[in-house]
Amino acid sequence: MSRLVLVSLIGKETIPNYRVFKEFQPDLVVHLYSKHTKSEEKVISSLIPGSIPVVPILVNGHDYGQIIEVLRSQLEVKPTDYITVNLTGGTKMMALAVYSFVQQALENNKKEFCYVALDQTIYWFEKGARDSFTKSLSLEEFISLSGQKIISYLNYSHEMARLRPAFVQIKKIHKSTYWKNFLSEVLKEVRQFKNTNRGVSLKEAVKQCAHKWECGEFSLDWGSGHFRVYHSGSIFLDLELSETDIEGLVFNSGWFELLVAERYTKIYDPDQLFLNVKFPVLADLDHEKNEVDLIINDGSKLIFVECKSGLVTSENINTIKVRKETYGGMISKSILVTKYNLLKNPNSKSKLVVEKCKDLDIKHIPYFKI
Repeated sequence: MSRLVLVSLIGKETIPNYRVFKEFQPDLVVHLYSKHTKSEEKVISSLIPGSIPVVPILVNGHDYGQIIEVLRSQLEVKPTDYITVNLTGGTKMMALAVYSFVQQALENNKKEFCYVALDQTIYWFEKGARDSFTKSLSLEEFISLSGQKIISYLNYSHEMARLRPAFVQIKKIHKSTYWKNFLSEVLKEVRQFKNTNRGVSLKEAVKQCAHKWECGEFSLDWGSGHFRVYHSGSIFLDLELSETDIEGLVFNSGWFELLVAERYTKIYDPDQLFLNVKFPVLADLDHEKNEVDLIINDGSKLIFVECKSGLVTSENINTIKVRKETYGGMISKSILVTKYNLLKNPNSKSKLVVEKCKDLDIKHIPYFKI
């Protein structure tokens, strides 16, 4: 009985190896890895169902002769097996050795060789053809392939359905002068107070800061299940939400993240937009290490979106870069979305941020240009 055998060269980038496996669903998987990619091999193997045998073969990635000898002694295939070789990972020496061995030692087997480019196109060597993947990866699969884990996330579709009445109110006023003043006179004061008084609750911070924005004619009524903002005695914002939702939506800029996410639903599947994605310290899964405002899964890669409604610092840009490299790999993308166009800001620091984005391959988009 003929089997489909997938031979994969394992490199630091795990996504092409796993995608080829998921696409073709072989009967047997052979992983060629070196001591430098041992952990990557384990990650990929952990995602392959136990019903499909995985044969890991350790080689010296820079010794052509040794690779040939190891393949000759450890690669067990039948004459009726159909061999697919994924040459995407590993070293160039590994690719040369595997290609030569399969062509010569397995000359009676049906075989083909493929390579996955950064744009996720599958190139077939000898057929001179190319294919696209038909199977997408989930957010969990992408993160697992990076060797990381997720603590929690919010699905955009669920959050928008739950928060829509409040979101609609904020969307109507977010371009107004009143909203701009509210952000600068109220939210800024509360955040500064909490930063200098660690452990103080948000409600207490609001109470302590109330006198500071009276000159701007703002006042707040925050009771059980409601949050009202008055300007000059008239209701400016009237939200019926829990304390947790008020803190996230209003005081932690969740409103802007939802605005950005809503724009991206015109391009991507709303069910593949994830808000407030939290990642743990791997050595202590109960502690949070990183949080990403918005992650978009287009099925082929992850897009990391940082949403900034106010100040953007050079350190923010460094953090964006690190998160992409840690959780998304080479094929992922990073986007910085700002409420205002940084290029039109006379502040030289804003222009420096834009230049740093270019240097680090981070796309900067003002909100209105999405």
